[in-house]
Amino acid sequence: MWYPRIVLGLAALMFATLGVLLVARPEKLATWVGIHASSSGATTELRAWYGGLEIALAALLVWGIAQPSFAATSYIVLAAASFGPLAGRLVGFVADKSADGTLLAFAATEIAFGVLGVIGWLRSAPVEG
Repeated sequence: MWYPRIVLGLAALMFATLGVLLVARPEKLATWVGIHASSSGATTELRAWYGGLEIALAALLVWGIAQPSFAATSYIVLAAASFGPLAGRLVGFVADKSADGTLLAFAATEIAFGVLGVIGWLRSAPVEG
């Protein structure tokens, strides 16, 4: 029971922290990766997609801790939410020649949580036989 609490808990904490921060202060994206909102509507979209979506992901991960029958699904959510952006980021590294310290750190985090999500899913899969 320790694995879901640690892995899903750390991932939920990361997503929730970033989500709340980016809902409250979407201008942080400009500092981190140069994303600027050019209108109030654009600022709302940054809050929604960079903040709100992360908060929703955190909630799904917490649900996997609170409801053990949902843990396998939470691990899949964690893996997909990590490997999906990683795939796009890797394409960007090649196409845009954009690999810098910040983006490489994001990629490392995505790799780590993606792998932990897959391991958690494999651990929670029922054994047939």
